[in-house]
Amino acid sequence: MNHTIPKRMYIFLFPLLIFLLILPAGARTYTDGFTDVPKDAWYHEYVSAAYEMGIIDGKTENRYDPDGCVTVAECIKLASCIVQVKTDGEVTLTNGSEIWYDPYVQYALAKGILTEPCTDYNAYASRARIAQIFSAVLAEEEPILNTPGNLCFRDAADENAWYYDDVYRMYGCGIMVGDDTYRFRPDGEICRSEMAAVAVRMLDKDKRVSHTFHVPEQVETAILMYHNFAEQPADYTVTPATFRSHLRALSAAGYESITFAELLLYTEGRIPLPEKCVLLTSDDGYSGVLDIALPLLAEFDMKMSVAVIGNLIGSRGEGTLSHFTLEEVSAADTEGRIELVSHSWGLHASGSYLDGAVNLNMTEDGYASTLQEDYEKIAAEAGDRFPMMKKVFVYPYGKHSPESEAWLASAGYKVTVTVAQGVSRIAVGDSLTLLKRIPAEWYATGEQLLRKLQ
Repeated sequence: MNHTIPKRMYIFLFPLLIFLLILPAGARTYTDGFTDVPKDAWYHEYVSAAYEMGIIDGKTENRYDPDGCVTVAECIKLASCIVQVKTDGEVTLTNGSEIWYDPYVQYALAKGILTEPCTDYNAYASRARIAQIFSAVLAEEEPILNTPGNLCFRDAADENAWYYDDVYRMYGCGIMVGDDTYRFRPDGEICRSEMAAVAVRMLDKDKRVSHTFHVPEQVETAILMYHNFAEQPADYTVTPATFRSHLRALSAAGYESITFAELLLYTEGRIPLPEKCVLLTSDDGYSGVLDIALPLLAEFDMKMSVAVIGNLIGSRGEGTLSHFTLEEVSAADTEGRIELVSHSWGLHASGSYLDGAVNLNMTEDGYASTLQEDYEKIAAEAGDRFPMMKKVFVYPYGKHSPESEAWLASAGYKVTVTVAQGVSRIAVGDSLTLLKRIPAEWYATGEQLLRKLQ
């Protein structure tokens, strides 16, 4: 059986939204009564199987609502009922008279499905929350279908994340295996179609999915360089219409958006990446990134790495372009689409001693001291919130030297970026220094931009 799910269709758990029935196997037959569950939909087999198992029903008699979201309480209800089926052979739990989900919550707490009460049972459940709830339902002796080894999902590689162990427990058992771009999307919401698939897999081991990570030997990495975004075009300023045309063309051509953090993890052999990647960068930290670029990034499911100049963060000077504050980034970027990196604290200037980060007329000790002071300021600004500001250095004006490269490496920078033009082929184990970029000009159409990448 082919378990491949089209892009943006994911394989996750599904609880009943209206009511949940547990009936003996074969007690009812699905006759394609849900008009919104097409026979050629990837989730048709799961909806029909779950219906016949008696663990789901529709929103109405003939409507299933496959795209509807589910709440934490609904997930707890399904998890509790699955445990009852496994242990007692039937479900005796019923809805509470005052708070409908209270009996299921109490049962879940007693059985160790939950370790503590939730703060909001009516909130939509995230995939990470689903992994946490349902991994507690799995038996210790569950068969392991998938062993990722040292590899991780692109967006679930942090071993300190609260959901890390649960995600890979569900992955190992073949119940939650992510999407076809090697992402788990831990913060994403669960919809009813996705949950139907995994609900079936919780009870029917024959429906579980074998899955392996494919790591290409090399990935084609096009790094695009933007600056500001505004309604009126100008040098270094791209309009919303132009940016949309760029993103549409990249998406149509099969490019997957990545970040420097993901590229670094790939070279360390920790995550797979698609063979055709695009890394969107924007220099200087202009407010247009949040006001104009961010909504379009969300529309096309892409990300952007923004190189901020430390001493210009939040500047609103008269006659100058506006720069965002770090607090504004945190408030606007609720989906984690903006990665902040360093464009130095105050080296984005030319003088008699320095040209960007290049030493023109300083002693070796004075040069090292200047770079150290600059690094300490940008590192203090980044704190723990924006760790890539301490790992990625985008050279001001693209100017660099062997001395600057040596010092940045000693300070802990893993990636350095220039303005030299080109597309890179990067393999596991490669160094990520002096990376090239392609300027995304304000006058270039999406098709013209693509031709630059070829």
